[in-house]
Amino acid sequence: MFIQLKPQAPSQLGRETEYDKSFTPWKVLKLHIVLDLWSNDDILRNSPCYFITKRVYDALLKTNFTGFEFGEKVNVEVSETFKNLYSEKKHLIIT
Repeated sequence: MFIQLKPQAPSQLGRETEYDKSFTPWKVLKLHIVLDLWSNDDILRNSPCYFITKRVYDALLKTNFTGFEFGEKVNVEVSETFKNLYSEKKHLIIT
C-alpha cells in the first residue's frame, strides 16, 4: 500500500539548518524551523523534511511501515509574524 502525505508547511527553514549537498536532493543533517503559523496537525512539512508529534512518532514505532527514517529532534522557534498573530497565547511552549 502506498500513502502520499500533503501536510501543511507553516514554517520556514532557520539559519541553523545544515545540509549535506553531496546528495540529490540535499540531505538535511540538522533541521531548524521557524514557525509562522500555529497548527494543531500531527504531521507538518518543510521541504524536504516532515516533522511529527511525539504521538505520531510513538505510533510509527509500533508499525512495520517502511520508506522513512527518523532524524534528530528539530530546533523550533517562532517568527515575529507568529508572535504578532498569537500574542494572546502567553503560555505557548514549543518543545
